[in-house]
Amino acid sequence: MLPVDPKLGKMLIMGAIFHCFDPVLTIVSGLSVRDPFLLPQDKKDLAGTAKSRFSAKDYSDHMALVRAYEGWKEAEREGSAYEYCWRNFLSAQTLQAIHSLRKQFNFILKDTSLVEEDASNNNKLSHNQSLVRAIICSGLYPGIASVVHRETSMSFKTMNDGQVFLYANSVNARYETIPYPWLVFGEKVKVNTVFIRDSTGVSDSILILFGGALAFGAQAGHLKMLDGYIDFFMDHNLAECFLKLKEELDKLLQKKVSWKRLSLSRK
Repeated sequence: MLPVDPKLGKMLIMGAIFHCFDPVLTIVSGLSVRDPFLLPQDKKDLAGTAKSRFSAKDYSDHMALVRAYEGWKEAEREGSAYEYCWRNFLSAQTLQAIHSLRKQFNFILKDTSLVEEDASNNNKLSHNQSLVRAIICSGLYPGIASVVHRETSMSFKTMNDGQVFLYANSVNARYETIPYPWLVFGEKVKVNTVFIRDSTGVSDSILILFGGALAFGAQAGHLKMLDGYIDFFMDHNLAECFLKLKEELDKLLQKKVSWKRLSLSRK
């Protein structure tokens, strides 16, 4: 049993199955502790700018976390970790906690044969950002917000809260436009209004294949999710193809997990 929130445990297992384990391991470890990105009241703009340097315009707080952690490890090897954290408004204590959790989760998944001893095999597709984005979606769903574009502004809505806002330290809060129709997120904070914290932009196709259960709508080419809160309209042949792909993907995942359980029981 993984000592982590079930959604994050699912993300870890998906990262292992799809051979993009290392970045997902960092993301799950980071979401299991406090945010390593500091936000001093008197230096919010500087801290936000520092975090945005890790985003590489990929519209993802989670990918920014991966880059920040990797940069910290490199700085540690060079003996400049303190300066790195100070310059980038990062908590060295939290990064160390992420490092410790990474080792713990890695040990558990190796012990259950979900990941191999050879790290290169576990990370053959870690460079595929679209795949990592899909794995993030699979773990954080149903934490989903729609991105609503208007002529001169952009807003965000969730099923339960209506309009929500992005946390000030989110890399996505610094963009005037986000080229994705959806943001997946893991946590909401309610003060006077509802804020979503770390988020990652995802496409329709990622949400369809790696989100929740799909069903046909009332008309041809209509797919729906979350009891109809989310609607997708497309050519009916494409809709049938998506539904079939999702069914096959779910079967493959069940087979993979069952095979690992069988292998473990034979040890």
